[in-house]
Amino acid sequence: MNDIRIYQNFPKRLFAALGAFIFGLACGVILWKIGATGAMAILMWVGVVFFGGGALCLLIDAIRNRLKGIAQVVIHSDSVDYYIAAKRTYHTFHFADVERFRQVVSCDNNFVAVDFTADAASRIVGEKTALQLKLSKMNKLLVGSDDAICADNLSMKVDELVNVLNERLKKYSRKENKSQFS
Repeated sequence: MNDIRIYQNFPKRLFAALGAFIFGLACGVILWKIGATGAMAILMWVGVVFFGGGALCLLIDAIRNRLKGIAQVVIHSDSVDYYIAAKRTYHTFHFADVERFRQVVSCDNNFVAVDFTADAASRIVGEKTALQLKLSKMNKLLVGSDDAICADNLSMKVDELVNVLNERLKKYSRKENKSQFS
């Protein structure tokens, strides 16, 4: 079965960078043209650094991913890989550990929630550090699942992605059931 590669939505990423750049530029204009002083000047400098730096990071990341052909999500016959930009590596969800995938909207963001089987959930919890456990708890509060894939910035629509993931999960489950009875 062929792998399905899903990339970042490049135009969305560029618009986000443009928006951040405009906010950074507005802070710069207020700082230099209007002549902000004191606390306002500090706030404007923070805005220039935060929004200008954010725009630069978004732009560099989008271009790097595009040039290197880095897919955000790769769906295999037995697992799904999700790219973690900060680590520059993939996190893998094995279908043997997954009960289902579902679409969740939280704070106006679309996520694909990963619901693990009971055995896998307890095993995964035992492998996590204290910080990862806290983040997992926060994730559970936000999306109702220990793990999720942020799907707002992908080239495939969220409902299509959930359908493809659940289809692959069903095929994997049928294949595993056949091999157990053979």
